[in-house]
Amino acid sequence: MKTLLLFWLIVLPSCALQPHPALAHAPMENTITMTDDAFGKKCFTHAVRAAWGAAAQQRGAPLKFKFVPYDDITRYFDSVGSAGGDITPTDAIYVAQDMRLDDAIRYQGSASLGYAIAQLWNEDTRPEDFERSVARFFAACVNPK
Repeated sequence: MKTLLLFWLIVLPSCALQPHPALAHAPMENTITMTDDAFGKKCFTHAVRAAWGAAAQQRGAPLKFKFVPYDDITRYFDSVGSAGGDITPTDAIYVAQDMRLDDAIRYQGSASLGYAIAQLWNEDTRPEDFERSVARFFAACVNPK
């Protein structure tokens, strides 16, 4: 059951993001245009969620999810990199409890992927801040290699 769930959460969505074989000769930059708003939004949403999972791993949080009110998520997210200090808890990856089930499943899939990738980072490969982490995951989504 777990293997099937991982297939649906990670493998199948990644197949949907691959360019069409007819476009294989064209550089990836030319296959993604501003008219592909849905694709760009999907990649950006995935990138932020993956970066959130990576940030949790970098803080020493275990790979578990805790559902809390949306206002708490906003407060934690806004504190990342702020002058007032990061107040994000390190006991779990936090998810808004009012998320629809399908969104929560996608959120957990992206955050888990980010968490796993962050485990492979070292001092030389770790992004300097949250924004660069988002940029790295976004680039990987729009231009998978």
